[in-house]
Amino acid sequence: MSENKNTIISKRLILFILIYSVIQISFLLYQIDRENYFTKDSYEYLNYAKNLKTSGIGYCGDLSQKRDPLLYTKRTPGYPIFMNLVSNLNESFVFLILMQSFLSVLFAVFIYMFFKSRFRESTILPILLSAYILQPSQFIYPTLIMTESLFQISISGSFFAFLIYMHSRKSTYFLLSMIFLFISVIIKPVASIISIAIIPIAIVFILREKLSRVLIAVALIPFLAVLILSAGNYGRTKSLSVSSVGSINIMRYYTYMFLKGEKGDLYADRFLDECTSYKDSSNQAGKIEKFYINRSLAEIKKQPIQFLLFNIKGWINYFLDFGRYDLNQIIKGNNHESDGLLVKYSKGGYSALIDYIRGLNPLVAVSYILMIFFNLINLLSLCFYLFFCNDNRYAKTLCAIYIFSIMLATSAIGASRFRQPIFPIMIYAMIFNFNALFLDKKKKISREG
Repeated sequence: MSENKNTIISKRLILFILIYSVIQISFLLYQIDRENYFTKDSYEYLNYAKNLKTSGIGYCGDLSQKRDPLLYTKRTPGYPIFMNLVSNLNESFVFLILMQSFLSVLFAVFIYMFFKSRFRESTILPILLSAYILQPSQFIYPTLIMTESLFQISISGSFFAFLIYMHSRKSTYFLLSMIFLFISVIIKPVASIISIAIIPIAIVFILREKLSRVLIAVALIPFLAVLILSAGNYGRTKSLSVSSVGSINIMRYYTYMFLKGEKGDLYADRFLDECTSYKDSSNQAGKIEKFYINRSLAEIKKQPIQFLLFNIKGWINYFLDFGRYDLNQIIKGNNHESDGLLVKYSKGGYSALIDYIRGLNPLVAVSYILMIFFNLINLLSLCFYLFFCNDNRYAKTLCAIYIFSIMLATSAIGASRFRQPIFPIMIYAMIFNFNALFLDKKKKISREG
């Protein structure tokens, strides 16, 4: 039976909406029943939103206690602003996660319709549904007070709007892409890397395709968010960084976890204590961040090759992690064991992870293995798309920038949580491959026959 791409609402689309919505609603109801909306990071966003609303101060700590200069810049204002906008309608946490879940469903429908406009619809439903079901964080994070689901909409929305612009040459979509990326920067500081990396590809595309040069100015819109945040942070804390979370991660996770695996708990704990107890007379975040980075680099320089290998393993985890921490988050709540897979891995490597899986309930172990296997296929599919598939070279470069910028930024702490926002982009590569390898070849054979 032939498929009409011009048909906006199809039976497959309706089926996708029903199945996806049922799964998302199930996660939502489960969370509401358990009143489990929080992670450790949630309270910082709640503090930021409260302080911004009541005092006009962007601070993610408790204003009634002694102030930590790093907490002025640790979180960016995008998500707290969203929280306050939603609270103007209803202040309950249930309403917030309800809105996030609703937006997540809408964005999933947009992704489906984008794929439907470019690929055979018969391939979209099974691949897209399987991908989402085997990525549990897709349904978990909309039910938590966290940035991930909103960040997925903005960052992946920016990517797909850029693709639409490349095909339609309608400037509105390019503007929309840059606005989405601007929003991404103020939601998550990691997007600032993409906002810089995207400038040269946008300029090259605009000049080579002989498009309006006004669009070059539009390409700078996301970087404007970087400048605004940096200037604001410097005015308050003498820190030029977009967020202090980068230096905190370098010290507390990258270097600390590395030392924990290489030199043991005692040495790593001494390093952590030295960093966290550092006090500057001026109490400026910029100087504290500089100390964290310099002290971390001093340790890294002692074992640069080992640290590189440590980060490479983190990059692999970024693609293969199946979201065990995320699943525990909703099953056991915010107080579940802190000794997660990252800690197990830093102590014993992949053998420790294999031993952990062996000790699980067989059904749980099989589901975990299935998710890891899918993630491996997804990674191989991405590599095949980037190096062998005959897609637009700008689209492939764009895909690489979005996916690998976040991979490099998260490095040693790579996990499914950080992959989730760009997951729809990886699915795009997978569906493109399937259509190029099988359906296009099938058409060619039928024509030759």
